[in-house]
Amino acid sequence: MTTTTQEILDEIWRSLDAAVRGRTPFTLGYLGTVDAAGAPRVRAVILRRSDRGSGCLHVVSDRRAAKVGELAGDPRVAFTVWDEDRSVQLRVEGRALEVLDAEERARAWESLSPGSRDLYRSPLVPGTPLADDGAPAGSGAPTGTDGMPVVGSAEESATGSGAEREDDAAAFGRFAWIRIDCERLDWLDLSASPQARWEFERGGLGGRDERGGDDGGDQPGGLDGLGQRGGDDGRAGRGAEGEWTGRRVVP
Repeated sequence: MTTTTQEILDEIWRSLDAAVRGRTPFTLGYLGTVDAAGAPRVRAVILRRSDRGSGCLHVVSDRRAAKVGELAGDPRVAFTVWDEDRSVQLRVEGRALEVLDAEERARAWESLSPGSRDLYRSPLVPGTPLADDGAPAGSGAPTGTDGMPVVGSAEESATGSGAEREDDAAAFGRFAWIRIDCERLDWLDLSASPQARWEFERGGLGGRDERGGDDGGDQPGGLDGLGQRGGDDGRAGRGAEGEWTGRRVVP
């Protein structure tokens, strides 16, 4: 049975939505950023929200982490997920920004589990060097005759479990809610015979200043226009804002 580009687009967003509602292979993905020197950086992140209507995905981070600064300098990102059970890979390209709206950040914060929120309580910046015992390197934590740190000393505050642990307001201040504006989708199905691949591009994204400006480019010729809720309509070229154009390509 022939699979249409619209069916693949629908499956992409179903898979992303399912990854947010429960644990699936697409829940854990890999976010690629560009650092100040132009070098690629990749980290594992949890997909927290998927919104087909706006074409956006959301992830979280400690706002002191290097990736948040990298996004401020260059918003271009790639996000990749792999489903080993289905032998399917999805690659997303777009631009990301830290959401600063207080109400939206608060809603996202409350949606996290208590354990996830606890990760933001430590006053230590991600990447802070630590000694083998977990205390900040050079902290001079007192040790016993066996060389192990004394309980209740600086090593306790390093883990965020002592008096140095800060309150919810401080933890919330360290929380970054990051939105990825999807521009391109690439779906690769290695289980098919022959293997099959589709690519999609979103039209009408120019002029969104918060995303870093107009992308300015035209979509590749010969793409079928795909509306968010419509079927294959046979149009070629750039779609309207909020629509996707797609085609099957050689894997």
